[in-house]
Amino acid sequence: MSDIQFNQHFDNQSLRLRPGQTYPAFVTAQDQEHDSLRVVWEVRPESRWREDRKTLQIRDEPLPGVVLAPNQFKTSVRTPTKPGAYRLYVTVTDGHGGASTANFPFYVEGPTQKDKSQSSITSKLKSSLQAVTSSINTK
Repeated sequence: MSDIQFNQHFDNQSLRLRPGQTYPAFVTAQDQEHDSLRVVWEVRPESRWREDRKTLQIRDEPLPGVVLAPNQFKTSVRTPTKPGAYRLYVTVTDGHGGASTANFPFYVEGPTQKDKSQSSITSKLKSSLQAVTSSINTK
C-alpha cells in the first residue's frame, strides 16, 4: 500500500470534519506478483483508555453504513453524526496471505451555530407547512 487519502489529506495530517457529510477517500496499492487485490474500508470510534488508565479498551465494532463503497479503492465516507474521534481503516489483501493495513484518524466536530440555526429554520418551516396542510384538509 503506498497511499491513503481522506478528503484530499494524507494520513499524517490532522483532519476535522463536519457531522453527517460525505467525503472522498482512496488508497493506492499494487501487488509485486500482480495478484488481484481485495480492499475493505471501515470506520470505528477511536479507542479509549480503561478506568485504570494503563490499557486501552477493546476497540468498538465498525460503524455500519458509513463507508459507501467498502470494497473499492476509491470510496466515499459519510461521517458519523455524533461528534468525537474516529479512525478510517483500510485493509488490502492479495488472497495469498499478503495484507497491508492503514488507518486515518479524524475528528467529527459538533454542530456549528449555523447548523443549529438552519435546523431551527427547517423545523419552523415544517411546522408551518403542517399547519397549512391541516387547514386545507379541514376545508
